[in-house]
Amino acid sequence: MSDLGLEKQAARAASLEGGAQSWQKFGRDLMCLLTALKEQYAIVCQAVGRPYFVQFVDQGQEGLRAEAVSNNFLVGETRLDNRQTIAMLRLGWQTPTGNLESSTPHRDPEGSPNFFMQLPPPIDYPKLARLAIRTLGDVYKIASAADMRFELAPRQRPSNEDSAERGNGRAVNSVSAAETAEALKRTILAILREISGIPTLDLDADGDLVLEYRGLKVYFLISPQVRWMRITAVLADGVPI
Repeated sequence: MSDLGLEKQAARAASLEGGAQSWQKFGRDLMCLLTALKEQYAIVCQAVGRPYFVQFVDQGQEGLRAEAVSNNFLVGETRLDNRQTIAMLRLGWQTPTGNLESSTPHRDPEGSPNFFMQLPPPIDYPKLARLAIRTLGDVYKIASAADMRFELAPRQRPSNEDSAERGNGRAVNSVSAAETAEALKRTILAILREISGIPTLDLDADGDLVLEYRGLKVYFLISPQVRWMRITAVLADGVPI
């Protein structure tokens, strides 16, 4: 992506050598995931080994919901100080509307115990990627995008009963690795359909993603543990050895 704004924000977000480049790639990856995000699914940008995250939930015609963890879910030295809280508001985040007990999905469907914003369509994905980088790098002090991971899962649906059990504040259900892998397959499939211009592109009988171009088949295999994706292609067939 040639977005100079993203490059500037990436540079600000990381002080370690090579950090700016990693944040720039993070922004590109996040944009790809967001453009393919389906309704009722959430993308969580989670810091590895730390409680900080930014999450995005597609809400169909209503647009997109973005949230960032607040002090309602942070303890001890991980809590945000006044300067960090002010920085969040300057970035455009709305302040949490209540605590874990008052801002449940049932009692406060328009608010959140997290920092949040409701984005109507059309969504400005480059701007959203810059927001995530500024939040994670500048406010939460994540030094490098190498310390981040993406998670994709079905979002939680509010129950009929209020509940204070909001866990760590994330909008995704606890799902198995197999369910996460399946959701990731569908997201990658949507991306491949868009970039290839083949709307009928689909999973094969084994559940793999197969892209065929000029007689060449490329296979995308995601591990059940969602730890890696293998890309293979047959470069020659029927050649005597």
